[in-house]
Amino acid sequence: MAQTVTPSISEIALAVRGLRKRFGGVEALRGVDVTVRAGECHGLVGANGAGKSTLAKILAGVLRPDAGEIELFGRRMALPSPHAAEAAGIGLVPQEPMLCPNLSVAENLALGRERTTFWGTLRRRHEEAAARDLLSRVGLSHLDPATPVEVLNVADRQLVEVARALGADARLLILDEPTSAITAAEAENLFSLMRSLQERGVTLIYVSHRLAEVFALCDTITVLRDGQVAGVFTAAEITPTQVIEAMAGEAGARAITAEVEAARPAAGWEAPTPSAQELQETPTLEVRGLSRRPHFEDVSFSVRAGEILGLAGLVGAGRSEIVRAIAGVDRPKAGLILLDGQPVRFSSPAEAIARGVVLLPEDRQTQGLVPQLGVRANVSLSILRRLLRALGLLNVGQEKVLAEDFIARLAIHCASPDQPVAELSGGNQQKVMAARTLACKPRVVLLDEPTRGVDVSAKADLHRLIRELADQGMAVVLVSSELQEVAALSDRIVVLREGRVVAEVPGAGATEKSLLALAAGQTEAA
Repeated sequence: MAQTVTPSISEIALAVRGLRKRFGGVEALRGVDVTVRAGECHGLVGANGAGKSTLAKILAGVLRPDAGEIELFGRRMALPSPHAAEAAGIGLVPQEPMLCPNLSVAENLALGRERTTFWGTLRRRHEEAAARDLLSRVGLSHLDPATPVEVLNVADRQLVEVARALGADARLLILDEPTSAITAAEAENLFSLMRSLQERGVTLIYVSHRLAEVFALCDTITVLRDGQVAGVFTAAEITPTQVIEAMAGEAGARAITAEVEAARPAAGWEAPTPSAQELQETPTLEVRGLSRRPHFEDVSFSVRAGEILGLAGLVGAGRSEIVRAIAGVDRPKAGLILLDGQPVRFSSPAEAIARGVVLLPEDRQTQGLVPQLGVRANVSLSILRRLLRALGLLNVGQEKVLAEDFIARLAIHCASPDQPVAELSGGNQQKVMAARTLACKPRVVLLDEPTRGVDVSAKADLHRLIRELADQGMAVVLVSSELQEVAALSDRIVVLREGRVVAEVPGAGATEKSLLALAAGQTEAA
């Protein structure tokens, strides 16, 4: 493996030396050294829990290190707050959007940088004009700056975060999984923007699990493993397989590669033809003419026990909104939802859970987890009634046994069942959500972006879990922006465009290209 040449002092934008950070009994960073050249795009990769996001948050002033030093453009810096980091020229696009949902887009973009009139009032017109300029730079020129952030989908929130970082005129911009919830077209727009920023002298640190993006964008790659630097490489002189080996070790890399390949149908494989009896069986879940304008309209599909049904489409196709309506989060305006052939109407997620219909939501931070609570409390959150003893007291012992069982089954890496989930990596947080879903003993599982922002190892674990759910007789509905994932895991795929069903295809033989063609409205799916 070719190591990078150590740059001279004049070429260094960022030098991190001996950085350490501990969360309770877990040492997230263990003496990390990173050097970033001025003007380059520097990739930062590693498995979930390797310390990537922790390092990014320390550089952005969100977290304070326990030890070590940071040198920015030749000056040793203390970064005690996000404001101090921003003043020093560091911008962060975080993995989980950190916007104020009750404020407008323009107010979020101006937050902390407000300009006032002589009388002390806010310059609203200036804020909105500046917001329009920033939004156009990230491909959101159609978005009204007065729109409340709480009504935006995850993809648009991510792009607003990018716009906010650009508004700070950062000299060093850190992007933590910026493409985890946006379409390929939006990602290309972001990549073009990143290249133009480099041309203007901005230094980029790109944190991602998507190695294809890292190799396409980055000059240098630093690999973290278990809180330490496992290697620093020139991107042009290393292969993705070598990076995976550095991330997971040689044995781990072989296991990950085997599992990812196992998720894809073998060449020439054909799905078994359903028997006449299977075709006559009542679907576990069926929707007929489901509508909730303007999000989706006249949507119909069914899914049987033991089957994985994929919902494919581009951002704005209505996939997340459909599963939210089925799970009782939002109320459809028209149509029927049938469970075992009987019409049902859920006025809340609790009612749906009671009938065995459980949603794993798209946004784990705002819709799925209580970050300040421990793993144990998050796993049991939806089934507290089942854990009550006499007099309404919680059976803590039973709750602990339940949590420990899922920690072992799903390989959740945590210091203890009571470690706050906010301290866990993105992949382990996703596994905690999966554990809570399974704790409900569902018959229908609605999975909305179940592998968003997780590394190849955690993704392999979650892929295996999804297949196990179907093998155990559950009806599974899978929503994923990664069309390759939908094609690899689904028995059947419903393709949506602008809120309507445009095609239903077998999972066998489906490809990312064919699904993209259908979702984008191309005349040929080949």
